[in-house]
Amino acid sequence: MAGIVLLVEDTQEEADSALRILKERGNKVLLAQTYEQARAIWETVDVQAILTDLFYPEKTGADATTPCGISIAIEAKMTGVPVAICSRVEHHSCEWLWKAWLSMGIPVSEAKDWQWTINQLFLILQGKQ
Repeated sequence: MAGIVLLVEDTQEEADSALRILKERGNKVLLAQTYEQARAIWETVDVQAILTDLFYPEKTGADATTPCGISIAIEAKMTGVPVAICSRVEHHSCEWLWKAWLSMGIPVSEAKDWQWTINQLFLILQGKQ
C-alpha cells in the first residue's frame, strides 16, 4: 500500500533500517529527526501514518514531562492518524509507559524491531487491528 509515512528517528542507522523496509513496501517516507521537524512536516503534509522513536534530542514534546515520541503518538491518535512506536524499553528504563500506550491501541516495539513495528502499523492501516 503506497502512501506517505512520517518516520521520526534521530539515529541515522536506525532511520536507514526503517527507511529500507518502508520503501520496499512502496511507501514514500519523510524523515524527521526532532519533535519540531516532525510537527512541521505533519502540519504541511497529509501523512498516511507515523512511525516514531520514543526519545529525540530535545527530550520532551508537547509539554515539559512527556517524551517526544509519546507526544507524537497521542497527537496522532487524537487526530486519527495511525501511529506506532519503535524503541528499546530497557535502554530508556520506561517499561511503565508501554502498558499505558498499548491500552490506547498504539503498537510499541520493546526491542527496536522495525520490521515488527511496521507490520503492526500496516495492519492498522488495513483495518485488521
